[in-house]
Amino acid sequence: MPHELTENEEMAYPFLESAVRLDQALQDPSNDVNLCEALDNNVALWLLLKNHFMNTNLDVPQEMLTHVIQLSNFAIKAAISIQQSYDHRLLEHLINMNLNMSEIQLSAATR
Repeated sequence: MPHELTENEEMAYPFLESAVRLDQALQDPSNDVNLCEALDNNVALWLLLKNHFMNTNLDVPQEMLTHVIQLSNFAIKAAISIQQSYDHRLLEHLINMNLNMSEIQLSAATR
């Protein structure tokens, strides 16, 4: 019997998937296409989250909204920087950021 994902699992999955794609690009930095696609998809994911927080009437603290905006802006700037000049460490930071966001989404179910 297939397991249906909870709402929090569904919200966490794209960040985990993006982390995996970025890690695959990290393992093969000579594959520019994979790297660019992984970075572009990651930017789209963070923009989607940012827009969701900014354009819906969520009852969240201003501090959380500010944090999401800052993370999204960082993801965009990091992607541009990596595409201009490959930076292994910065790519690792993006991977960890996605893993952390996935974990935050999953842990929100237990609060």
